Amino acid sequence: MVFVCNSFQQAIHKVHTYNRLFDLMITDLYLGDGKGTDLMHMMMMGNKCPKSVILITGSEFYPAKKNPGFDDYMAKPISLNTLYTTVRSCISLHNL
Repeated sequence: MVFVCNSFQQAIHKVHTYNRLFDLMITDLYLGDGKGTDLMHMMMMGNKCPKSVILITGSEFYPAKKNPGFDDYMAKPISLNTLYTTVRSCISLHNL
């Protein structure tokens, strides 16, 4: 099942209303009304942390290691090949 949220508030609402843990979350660093890193930290504190998380950013020099809990990151613009490769890597890493 895939959920698309267009804002930080929509993502928070989905996290609170979905009764299962997410296998994979792909989030932008800046969501307009919040940050993807804050979303991840809120999920970690509420024991709803996804098994795998990919961060999207506008900077190719943004280190994913800077934020614990993120498995990888993708720099914009993102090609379909990069998206596919990154998602497959996270799926393999966590046996999803």
